[in-house]
Amino acid sequence: MLILAPLLLAVADLGLVQARALWLFDLSMVVAGIAYVGVLNGGAAMLMTTLDGNLRARGMALWATYAPAGFSAGLLLAALVAQWASWRLAFAAHGAVMLACVAGAVLLPRVASAPRDLARSPLAQLRAGVTNPVLLLLALAAALPNMVSYGTSLVAAGWLAKTHGVSLAASAGIVAGAKILAVLAGSTVTGALLARAMRPLRLFAAMAAVGVLAQALLFVPASPLAAAVAGLMGWVFAFGALSGVCMALLPRVAERAGGAGLGAGIVNQFVSLASFLTPAIYFGLGSWHAWIAVAAGALLLSLAVLRHAGRLSEGGLSA
Repeated sequence: MLILAPLLLAVADLGLVQARALWLFDLSMVVAGIAYVGVLNGGAAMLMTTLDGNLRARGMALWATYAPAGFSAGLLLAALVAQWASWRLAFAAHGAVMLACVAGAVLLPRVASAPRDLARSPLAQLRAGVTNPVLLLLALAAALPNMVSYGTSLVAAGWLAKTHGVSLAASAGIVAGAKILAVLAGSTVTGALLARAMRPLRLFAAMAAVGVLAQALLFVPASPLAAAVAGLMGWVFAFGALSGVCMALLPRVAERAGGAGLGAGIVNQFVSLASFLTPAIYFGLGSWHAWIAVAAGALLLSLAVLRHAGRLSEGGLSA
């Protein structure tokens, strides 16, 4: 999967570069979306089935950074390349990155796959996953911080430019750079703390509180630019930790709910649905009061959902 999916993404990029009709452009985007899902599920399943113990907790926490760090790096790449003679070159550059990923996947060490559950059909395994309340609650707990992260990304650049008088290009660069650095730091710290047996729910609660305070620093108009950027960094750090906790908990939950690939797929489906709704929510509200309220409500609900999942799980939730 990790070889075929980026290869298919490169093929989709070729279609986008060559497209002279809207139907081919749209078809190529659909193919790219299918391949992207393959990378998400393949990567998570590989980590869950080949690592264990503290190393798995660290690996899954770091894996949780793929969306904000990758999207930000992609935006920076696209912004740079789109200034060239043709916007199509942005897709060509993306295709080159995907081919490099194919080469990287080929060089990955060969590892033994987890044994398949031959006693149950794929449909029975799917049913076990979509009816497992702990997995569904964990997926919801992971989706809510992702929704806030995506919504913050949508409005933060424009808000900083409007409120603090910086150019939109500089503001977008600040947002992208902050996301790459801070989310990696947050997930790395999370993996280290979980590896030292810190209780996941306690860490999640602490980072949710940090996230709400950071959102207030970012969006309150009275905050100076330095404080707003610090709030942005604090939020992205907290999000890296929140997402890292959820992904570190996924392997144990997935073992009881149909397997690693299925567990990763259900979590990613919840995140995708939340992301689909986010633009309408954030652009529809259009107020800094509402953005802070949405973030606070989503993080509190996520914490409550995760606590309930812990109560339903045999032996509680552990990484």
